[in-house]
Amino acid sequence: MKKIKLVPDKPYYNYCDIAVLDVTEKGERKRCKITIEYAKSDVEPLIKKGLTLEEIVAHYEQVIYDTVRYYLLQDWEYIGGYEDVLEIIKTYTGRFCKEEGFSTVVAAGRYRHFKGNEYEVLGMARHSETMEEMVVYRPLYGEGGLWIRPAKMWSETITRDGKTYCRFEKIESETP
Repeated sequence: MKKIKLVPDKPYYNYCDIAVLDVTEKGERKRCKITIEYAKSDVEPLIKKGLTLEEIVAHYEQVIYDTVRYYLLQDWEYIGGYEDVLEIIKTYTGRFCKEEGFSTVVAAGRYRHFKGNEYEVLGMARHSETMEEMVVYRPLYGEGGLWIRPAKMWSETITRDGKTYCRFEKIESETP
């Protein structure tokens, strides 16, 4: 398996160039350069899918791995620089997640609860006393009404009967 070192250039507002170096017992040799783009237009679709900042960073991590693998034509392991690259991505993509001042962003749209009912998320809010981040939503069944739930609870996973579920999962259908 190839040993690779990633060396990020100075990050720019919308992208960062990353040098990919082969690392052997003889030293380092530049293999190629890749560009990671994290403009608002790149990150917004991920936020609209309901991805958290951590999931967005994981998405970019997979993109980097797949891109480098494409150029190397084989699997690889990093021996340096990956953490620096991921920190840049987290910093620059995080600004879009936090535009509204929320550390957890739950995108507006339709969601299915792990028990099967569907809900429409209208937006995010804060508790006036505790400043806890809340999701504002309405059930798409019964009498409806407006409800709030802590954002951390909305985004958590639940384990029931030995199976793990996302409490709420974004679904692609249009809101009513």
